[in-house]
Amino acid sequence: MMRPDQGASFTVLRMFYIQAIRSIIQYAAPCITIAKDTNIAGLEVIQNKALRLILWTPPWTRAYPANGPSSSYVHNPPPWQEVALSTIIHKLSDAKHRLSPEALRQEATEALKAAPRQDACEFFTDGSVDMRNGKAAAAFVSNTGATRYRLQDGASILQAELVAIEGALLRGHTPAVIHTDSLAALQTLQQKQVRDNVGLVTSIWVTAQEMERREASQSASGYPATSTSAGTKRQTKKQNMHSGSLK
Repeated sequence: MMRPDQGASFTVLRMFYIQAIRSIIQYAAPCITIAKDTNIAGLEVIQNKALRLILWTPPWTRAYPANGPSSSYVHNPPPWQEVALSTIIHKLSDAKHRLSPEALRQEATEALKAAPRQDACEFFTDGSVDMRNGKAAAAFVSNTGATRYRLQDGASILQAELVAIEGALLRGHTPAVIHTDSLAALQTLQQKQVRDNVGLVTSIWVTAQEMERREASQSASGYPATSTSAGTKRQTKKQNMHSGSLK
């Protein structure tokens, strides 16, 4: 783990970065989705420096982005084309830490009632990361059963949440409603030009577009305690996501 002549090993440096630096960036994920390019550039400088230190590479080593969009993603859709996936965020009446369990339960119930549910298959998604060892997983539950994914070690919480949403969409049920408690995931999917997790986000958009072509529209409704919901309404041919936001 530690070498007197070389300092900390790869494992120690990587774990320190995940716990001391990346955890702060993940906590601020809702702010990152609306941050200016100059702010994002500053974060990338910090992460690139950490990457060079962890990998023991010279400071002049360049980092090339390997996260490209989905091969089926249309970069410039026509202006008359409606957004395949839209989101509606259900806000809590007060900060989460000031709400009692009963109040949170009531908030969740109200959010679920507001979600479009006519002839819809409902999914409840969640993603989780163990900050002690970097292990990550994603899952979604529906009335037909549960599906779990073991993700690559070091995946972020946002990535785990997005993988769960994508997995629910890939089930292909139309109409569908997907519930999530990840405000960051919903805000990321709302962006017209995604700058991070490009491949994963555009893959979700492509899946939603393919469902729309099958004359299904998706909407999502989320509530405080569990998940984002993406549901579909046949009559609108447009996908909406209603979700509960955490303050």
